[in-house]
Amino acid sequence: MAAEQDELTALLQNIEEVQHQLLQSEKMAAIGQLAAGVAHEINNPIGFVNSNLGTLKTYSARMLKLLDTYERLGIKGEQSGIDAARTEADIDFLREDLPALLEESRDGLGRVAKIVQDLKDFSHVDQFEYQPADLNVAMESTLDGVWSELKYKAEVVRELGNRPAMTVWP
Repeated sequence: MAAEQDELTALLQNIEEVQHQLLQSEKMAAIGQLAAGVAHEINNPIGFVNSNLGTLKTYSARMLKLLDTYERLGIKGEQSGIDAARTEADIDFLREDLPALLEESRDGLGRVAKIVQDLKDFSHVDQFEYQPADLNVAMESTLDGVWSELKYKAEVVRELGNRPAMTVWP
């Protein structure tokens, strides 16, 4: 009777462990679906903001070129008005800062696009069968995703070796 009781207890512990593993698996699947959804929703505005920044860069370059022409040619009797407007607008600063501002904005969008790609990689979006996976790429992608949480709390030492690709379920 005691042996049967022990066997029943072990079986119940196994069932609990399997239930826990299933729950964890479902949680990871939900996180993956959430990551895929967030990545998809962020990707669309990134595209049009990036496109608009490119257009704005072109427009601002053309406007600054026009301003250069006006300043070079001048208008008889109106130079003092041009100089006052130029000072008020702080044109020298704008000439320097506008291209840098546009470049920083594009860099920021590139970082957001990288986060979106990392989320897609994490969630295995659009993958419905076993896939080869590079563990080094997976580790780098994961570190990119959590870096903002780690950078002030831990030193990450990357010592990744050459590993064969593994076949994983998405």
